[in-house]
Amino acid sequence: EYDLIVAGVGTAGAIAALAAAESGVKVGCMERLAMAGGTATAGGLPVYYYGIPGGRYADVDAGAEACFGTDFVESYKFSFHPDAKGMAIEDKLLQTGAEIHFETTVIGVFLDDDGVTVRGVRAVTPAGVCCFGCRMLIDATGNGEVCAIAGAAYSEGRKSDGKPQPFSSIRLFRRDAG
Repeated sequence: EYDLIVAGVGTAGAIAALAAAESGVKVGCMERLAMAGGTATAGGLPVYYYGIPGGRYADVDAGAEACFGTDFVESYKFSFHPDAKGMAIEDKLLQTGAEIHFETTVIGVFLDDDGVTVRGVRAVTPAGVCCFGCRMLIDATGNGEVCAIAGAAYSEGRKSDGKPQPFSSIRLFRRDAG
């Protein structure tokens, strides 16, 4: 039983879970992957939007940097080391008292009598199918999967053609003398 369940502990979900847990809310994190941080860490895309680090991630980045020399032997050539950042996010969540359920996918929701208020989720976990209660839920999954399961109206893809854009708009640049 949690005050808040955060489904998806990627870029947005991790910060939402941290902010809530730091405020004294009992938080349960449901993450489909085996690490926190989503596309930026487990997806191996270690860049910031527009190349601008900071904000709530400043503490996490400091924790990731502290891993060098102890857990990692060299710096990463991009914005951050994805594994170090995943470890730092997990450490921060655990320090605030949040509980993390990795390799856990929400497959159902329990609705209040009003038919719209989520009061819990059913999830596939490494231990099997489990039920978790909550007073609030944040759907931070990449595609709004929990909202869709709950019956929320949604549309998918661009208005122009209905096709989705995978992950983020990642740009690769090559600098070369020749």
